[in-house]
Amino acid sequence: MTKIQFNILIASIIGDGEITKIYPKNRRKSNSYREHYGTDQEEYRKWKISFLPELLYITPKSNSVRSVPLPLFTQLFPYFYSNKIKKLPLELL
Repeated sequence: MTKIQFNILIASIIGDGEITKIYPKNRRKSNSYREHYGTDQEEYRKWKISFLPELLYITPKSNSVRSVPLPLFTQLFPYFYSNKIKKLPLELL
């Protein structure tokens, strides 16, 4: 991952995006990324995912940017969330 890709991903998680939780008894082994948007923001979302085509995709029906579950998001999860509260990970900035 390039520095630009990493910065876009981190900024997206800090901003409108989220790393999804893994719930007990769920078959997923890794976290994933999700971000909802309004239809007027679709072109911006397409532009953003053009930098990360191997990670992110759009699901038009739900107006979401998503990823498949990946170990990367599982590794990033503790930097962004503690006690169910999203935080700014200064060590990643």
